[in-house]
Amino acid sequence: MEHIINFLHLLGYFLIQTYMILTINLRRLRNASFIAYGDDVVTIGTHHDLTALGLKPANDAFIASLVPLNAQYATEQGSLITDKIVAADARRDKALSGVRQVVEGFCNHFEPATAEAATQVKRVFDKYGSGIQNLTYLDQTGAMKSLIEDLQMGEAAVAITNLGLTSWVVEMKESNESFSTLYAQRTTELSQKPSANMLELRTAAVEAWQKLVRSTNAVNELTPGPAILAYEAEVNALIKQYNRLIGTGGESNTDTPISPE
Repeated sequence: MEHIINFLHLLGYFLIQTYMILTINLRRLRNASFIAYGDDVVTIGTHHDLTALGLKPANDAFIASLVPLNAQYATEQGSLITDKIVAADARRDKALSGVRQVVEGFCNHFEPATAEAATQVKRVFDKYGSGIQNLTYLDQTGAMKSLIEDLQMGEAAVAITNLGLTSWVVEMKESNESFSTLYAQRTTELSQKPSANMLELRTAAVEAWQKLVRSTNAVNELTPGPAILAYEAEVNALIKQYNRLIGTGGESNTDTPISPE
């Protein structure tokens, strides 16, 4: 009987060790994979009653550590508004070059009145030179604003109407204002995002993860049961996937500074 009891103890110990959380070298993961791993762990947590398991505080702390990490990563990857800014800049460049080409064409019109009206408009364009599109974002915004105002005044405004170019000027104005609005939003967005170091944020997240691991293993050691084993099994399956990624050389430290061991 004593042999059977000892065997059961050994079997229990073996099962506990088997389902302890596996080791993963999170330092080897790139920033994107590191964040993805954290998100995957959080998702796994939603599949289990972590409150009943006593893991909710540690899991919540891990979730909290990922928030600034995700925010900083998004900042370093660029604003979501950036692509819209590029598109808006291309739109206003197209409007500017388009109306200029039309005006230059009208300067060669066979009707003297049309050619004269186009010449009046061309004088306004010539005042600002031919390199407006090559200016900095802000300088181009200012130059186009002044150009549009000049085109909407006096003889130039009459000439624009006579040439049927009102819609072109409207497009120039709307595209320039659209760019200006997006640029301001981008500036505000960047000013509101905290400046932080990815390595420091990753270190904090790793510490929170290690605390979650210790808490999980402690629960398994003190009160083993199907619920904690199911949670650990799912987490370990995830770790094996990422360890394979690391082991096959699919990850490196190219975007993550590593502190000395």
